[in-house]
Amino acid sequence: LSLMTARVFIDLLEDDLEATMYHAQLLSSGYNLSYITTGLTLVVYGYSATLPRLLDLVVARMTSFSAQNASERISVIRGALSQSMENWAKNSPASHAVYGIRHLLQLPHWHVRDTMAALAEVTPELIGGFMSKVMENGAALEMLCYGNLDDAQARCLSDRVVQVLQPRGVPQSLAFPVCVMLGSGHPREAVAPSNKALSCSNSPLDSDASEAVENDHNPKGLVVYVLTNPNPSNNNHAAAILLQVGHNTPELYALVSLFAQIASKPCFNQLRTVEQLGYMVSSGVFEVENVIGFVIRVQSPKYDPGHIQDRMYAWLASFRSHLEDMSEEQLTNFVDALCAKFLQPPKRLDQAVGRVWSEIEKRTYCFNRRKLMAASLEEMTIDRLLQLYDNHLSDTAMTKRHLTVQLWGGKDGMERAASSLAAIDGAKVDVIHDNAIEQFQFKMPVFDRRVEHNPGVTRSKI
Repeated sequence: LSLMTARVFIDLLEDDLEATMYHAQLLSSGYNLSYITTGLTLVVYGYSATLPRLLDLVVARMTSFSAQNASERISVIRGALSQSMENWAKNSPASHAVYGIRHLLQLPHWHVRDTMAALAEVTPELIGGFMSKVMENGAALEMLCYGNLDDAQARCLSDRVVQVLQPRGVPQSLAFPVCVMLGSGHPREAVAPSNKALSCSNSPLDSDASEAVENDHNPKGLVVYVLTNPNPSNNNHAAAILLQVGHNTPELYALVSLFAQIASKPCFNQLRTVEQLGYMVSSGVFEVENVIGFVIRVQSPKYDPGHIQDRMYAWLASFRSHLEDMSEEQLTNFVDALCAKFLQPPKRLDQAVGRVWSEIEKRTYCFNRRKLMAASLEEMTIDRLLQLYDNHLSDTAMTKRHLTVQLWGGKDGMERAASSLAAIDGAKVDVIHDNAIEQFQFKMPVFDRRVEHNPGVTRSKI
């Protein structure tokens, strides 16, 4: 309900300010208000001369928006949101499969169907008291001023916002979103990154050495999540495999990115061109609440998710020999290309801001992340890639934390899924359905986010 109240509040505010913002847009200025898992994000942009007035206007309207203002247009906004959620069901099966990964692993995460049910409960009274309730419950302000502003101007802008919002700080009891750890069995235990991981060691795989022992408690290491198809009229099937690795340190991200870059073409060639499983075949790095892994997804009109899963694992098993046969010259080419990508300067102001703000939003504050990632690749070897593969990615990995999301197409998809999954050995695989997600999440440990609780207002110069 809180999530949908925030969404309705944001859309109502945008609707309310539309006429006023027209004049700001003529001056190439504007704003954007959005919600994330940990709060609200307000972006105000434009010329430095108009920025203070625009910021004052938006923040003041956020705090003064009343139930009476909301009652005039809330039915229209709720209708538009309801329609957008119904359209979500028509997304591609491959998109739904990837959505399933996040829904199963991110805590908390509210499914679209649950938010649709809550939408009808959002009233003008809830909207009118939204911002005051947010601030009373405890909120912190983190503000980034970037561009043609000096230190004094930046502090002046932050003081204006603080004066209106009066942030009191985030309570210590607030639980930040976390990621479920696959392949272990200690209920709600938080597995923290080691000191080496936090200090950006040169051996990112060392940080998972202690986690490898955890698998002895649950030797399965593979979870199959069978999604309820939100659009049975679509006959296409989809499957996505996530090979969970560990905390997103710069070194580990660089290593998994390098593996993904090397694997991209062979994966597409085998699954799409040679085996012709389907038109949509992709692979790459995947992140859930600061925990990264390697993901493969395939959408097929003729092969069911069970077959797709088998073929993805068959390709994965054969890929080790590809790594072994790779020459040092080929590795150097891949490393140089990835380093150039990491070190490429932003081409636009919004790109520069985005790189900094993402660290603030995730509460990681590693503002030189790209330089650290590039530096970690300088001593890259094929053995380190093989170590990553053997420890985390192969079907026989010593720290196996694998998830497959299956979406069966067609109106009889769930019946066919039940028939296919009946043959799976329950001693080796955990099969999860939508009605058992909470039970599964409760019995699994989680990765520790290691975030800092903001006392109220944070000012730092970058």
